[in-house]
Amino acid sequence: MSLPKSRHAFNDCYEALDRALEDEKGVRIAVANYDAAMMLRMRLHQARQLHRKDNELAYEEGHAMHGASPYDELVVRIRESKGRTYVQVEKITLNRGAVEALSEVEDDSVPAYGSIEALEQVVVDVKRRV
Repeated sequence: MSLPKSRHAFNDCYEALDRALEDEKGVRIAVANYDAAMMLRMRLHQARQLHRKDNELAYEEGHAMHGASPYDELVVRIRESKGRTYVQVEKITLNRGAVEALSEVEDDSVPAYGSIEALEQVVVDVKRRV
């Protein structure tokens, strides 16, 4: 079954998204189980997508909100805590430290996953039970 294309079918989602924007960190919504969490997460993403489409029509090309949504700064995750399942709508934060230009950094990194150099560094200890 596909999700509705009407914005009015997602009033509960827009309320949750708005509350998440208003809060410093976001919001969480308790749900019955993982399946309910998956459905709510899909609905939240659909609501955000419909809002982007509305803004594409409402704002002229070149405007910051043309094809964008204030909800784009939110991430939707499914979390379990103390036996309960939640859908968390969180603000994306950039607490990652300083951004450095790679041309200014001495290369002391580990080779990329999948490269020959990385494969040579991998040690695997497999114990099989038959």
